[in-house]
Amino acid sequence: MRETFITNGPDADVMVVYAKLDEGDGTPVRDRQVLTFVLDNGMEGLTQGKAFKKVGMMSSPTGELFFDNVRLGMDRLLGGSTALEKGPKAADGQDGDHSAQRPEHGGLGDRAHPRGEAPEPLRGAGDQTVLD
Repeated sequence: MRETFITNGPDADVMVVYAKLDEGDGTPVRDRQVLTFVLDNGMEGLTQGKAFKKVGMMSSPTGELFFDNVRLGMDRLLGGSTALEKGPKAADGQDGDHSAQRPEHGGLGDRAHPRGEAPEPLRGAGDQTVLD
């Protein structure tokens, strides 16, 4: 599988990847649970392509990520086994199975994409902040 136009993909040491869980029960793709994994460069089956030659915004490299039979353990799943739970103790902290809910505006990427909001909350963190 190939993912194209990944910001910082060619140079990333650590990648956060979203994937839909296929439990083999025939659930339509759009209704499957979304899981979040952390991958490191150099993992078996993960290849980072070269940076594209771009016109315009050149502040960060953009490229492709190639996934060829990448195998991940529970240690790579954000939230661990709790992320797999459905029902009252789901990782989202809400009651019920929300796997069929759809976002009202935009897709998952709209909420996962950094937009520069992080510095504001970090200003009040004081000594706990680790920024260079």
